[in-house]
Amino acid sequence: MQILIRLFFISIVLALTSCATILTPNNHILELNNKNHSADVVLDSVVLGNVNEVNFKRNSQKKLLTLKQKGCIDEQYVVIPNSFSKLVFLDIPLSAVGILTDLSTGKLYKYPEEINLKENVLEVPLKGDQNKFINLTKVVIPEFMRAFTYSCKVYNSTGLTDSRLAKKTHSISSKIKYLDVVEFTKNTLLSKKYMATNNIGLTYSYENSLKLELEMKDVVLNTIHQGKRRSPYTYYQVIANLKWNITDFYDVPLEVIETNVVSGQYSDNKYYDGRLKYIIDNTNDNVLAYQGIDTTFWEELTNEIVQKGLSKLLRSDKMNSLLKIKEVDESENMSSELIIDKPQTFGGTIANSIDAIVSINSKGEQKSGYLISNDGYILTSFCSINDTGKQTVVLRNGKEYPFEIIRSHKGYNVSLIKINSKNTKALQNLLDKSVDLAQIVYCVSSSGGLENNTTLSEGIISGFRSTSLGLKVFQTDASVNYSSNGGPMLNADGEVIGLLNTKYVETGVEGIGFGFPISDVVKALNISFK
Repeated sequence: MQILIRLFFISIVLALTSCATILTPNNHILELNNKNHSADVVLDSVVLGNVNEVNFKRNSQKKLLTLKQKGCIDEQYVVIPNSFSKLVFLDIPLSAVGILTDLSTGKLYKYPEEINLKENVLEVPLKGDQNKFINLTKVVIPEFMRAFTYSCKVYNSTGLTDSRLAKKTHSISSKIKYLDVVEFTKNTLLSKKYMATNNIGLTYSYENSLKLELEMKDVVLNTIHQGKRRSPYTYYQVIANLKWNITDFYDVPLEVIETNVVSGQYSDNKYYDGRLKYIIDNTNDNVLAYQGIDTTFWEELTNEIVQKGLSKLLRSDKMNSLLKIKEVDESENMSSELIIDKPQTFGGTIANSIDAIVSINSKGEQKSGYLISNDGYILTSFCSINDTGKQTVVLRNGKEYPFEIIRSHKGYNVSLIKINSKNTKALQNLLDKSVDLAQIVYCVSSSGGLENNTTLSEGIISGFRSTSLGLKVFQTDASVNYSSNGGPMLNADGEVIGLLNTKYVETGVEGIGFGFPISDVVKALNISFK
């Protein structure tokens, strides 16, 4: 008898379900509010063209919809067609007689009937001939991004709503990697000509380049769940805030620009790695919790975030203004000739010349310089008058003095500064003799500190080069480093023939150094000696 009752109920369910299936259209029509009239819609791998609606089979199987437009970054959307109507209202009476149905089917979940497609973000623009280069110098991914919180939404009978997880804090592991961010950012800048390629030396100068630092301030992972108990997450989407610090060639701050980026939607059909499990929250309910996504997801996502962030940055009015190459007048503080007394006490030999080397502390960094007079005039690399930090000179005897910036020339990366000191040993500048190829040179620099130790390296003049501004440069194989910046290049008689400059570098080449001819530097500063 019990078997007959069950068969009777099953026959009724089959009959009613068949009727509901006949009355319910086989296709789910999804309307697309497409503002990009020139954009093509791609469903999975099928190109549909410029359409305003898409037909799906009613099977609740997720589809990836991509909006493609020439000159723009692709936008991804994950859509779910509604399933056939199922008579879920019979679940209770059927379960009462021992017949269990699938509660996760039917009209329990309301999936979108239309999607408002946002306009595609334009691709990163190509560098113009009158635009500056961009040198990526630093990428910062804060410690807290190693694990961050995420939001969670779930589909139900009313549509997309916050789940219980949305109001809780769940820490997850971020796979946004430092090296990926650096690689994707540099590759994008290289492909768009903002960074110089290998084997192009002396490319960057203060007139034609900017420095860029990227900080990923905040990243939020949004997880959207289909609602069915047995399914993993439907898709993932990330919102990121990128902070761009722009400085000039000499690290003087120019602008801070923030860009907010929203990624496309990434389906777990492609990226889900199985690390999804139930946890018990403080309400003793089983809650589906995110446990991880594979590396491929994070790589594609990181690239998209970088692309969109750079596009917004390089298309902003502030950045466009900074990128324009402008002619700079260097004569503002050098209109009149500055006469300096020739040094009466000077090195004379390489060993004695070391006593005229000084250490410069500026902007929290250490660099080199040397005395050119017995009353405290010093040549060193460029010093910013806007630096509010401690700026001092340390002599070889360990005495420390504050200094005054007298005049500077950014093109030659040089500043003339002065300390209040008398009877200091100084070096003579060689202004009237030629420098020959293969001539022996000595590069002297300070290692800093109160002891002010010096480093001496020997080499030859291995070439004559020019910067992008057309300024003549000596090339040497003598060993130099960043602290050598502003130190002297000496000939065998202990006379200064050049000013070391480590701001100008040969991209992709190691083991060479550069220095400006001292006669050109002195002329640019409008200095004469008597």
